Amino acid sequence: KRLNLFFIGFYFLIGFTPYLNAIDKIATQFLFLSIYNIVVFTFINFSYKFYKDSFHYLIKFKYFFSFLGLVILSALSYFYSENGIESLVQTSRYLNYFFALVNVFLLSKSDFEYNIKHLSYIIVGVLTIEVIWIYKNLIENIDLMSSYRQQSLRAFTGNINITAFAVLYKTPFLFYILYLSKNRYLKFFSALIIVSTFFIIFNLGSRAANYSSLILVFFAVVFFFKSKKYNLLFFTVFLFLSSIFINRLVYRGNDSYDYIERSLKINNASSNSRIGFYTDALNSISEKPILGIGSGNWKIKSIELDRLSIIDYTIPYHVHNDFLEVTAELGILGFL
Repeated sequence: KRLNLFFIGFYFLIGFTPYLNAIDKIATQFLFLSIYNIVVFTFINFSYKFYKDSFHYLIKFKYFFSFLGLVILSALSYFYSENGIESLVQTSRYLNYFFALVNVFLLSKSDFEYNIKHLSYIIVGVLTIEVIWIYKNLIENIDLMSSYRQQSLRAFTGNINITAFAVLYKTPFLFYILYLSKNRYLKFFSALIIVSTFFIIFNLGSRAANYSSLILVFFAVVFFFKSKKYNLLFFTVFLFLSSIFINRLVYRGNDSYDYIERSLKINNASSNSRIGFYTDALNSISEKPILGIGSGNWKIKSIELDRLSIIDYTIPYHVHNDFLEVTAELGILGFL
């Protein structure tokens, strides 16, 4: 059981992979992830008797075949895409995610209740390290008057939007510990990290993360209401509003960091460029709706479609909407 927890928990440390002189941190992250996937999958297969039931559950797991279908479509696009090598690169990434999903599913399903309870503490531990790391960067580079988002706050990832979601995805486990724990000191610690985490998410200035944090709090409130934990319900709302209040107190009127200003003002250069990317993707989909342009080829097609808007050497590497990007690359079937 402890070995399972160790193997699952280590997946949350992949984000701390160093650059190792790579230009983009995603390169070393994928390298470490691929090596780790092989190690874990080998261990699971050597211990097949222990995981036999988990394998049966995996076959019934509907996302298993859906994801496998995406991998196969991506591989087949090599034969018709403009740049077949990019299709193979993207397929290898899908395979990496696929095996990570399979490994975590098999490890966690072997004793789900035990794993989810104890894994929560591991995830919150990793989250605490991430939050402290971001605060360190924030204190070292703070500029209250800056109208630009500080890239230094990305900390352990290669992009501040990814950092925002890496932190946000772990936040529900804080609410879970708040719900589960009987220890008042642990509850206090969870509450403190919740406020600190939301404040950091608002600081990162990702609109999608801002909206998602609101949705997260809504579901937490619904959960506590159904569980008749009304004290935790009001406490959750209080913690979230406290985070917004502190954010407003520090950054009031700053379009880049003020939670309310950043979330409500969507008519700016960033939003307009995203709408341009979405339009390009829809145009590409209308040209090749069945097969798409080939997996991993959006970064090439985007230069053709966005050439009049490109500044210097910055190209629209992604659509910034996975559904549109996958549909453009792999057609309607890829989207499904």
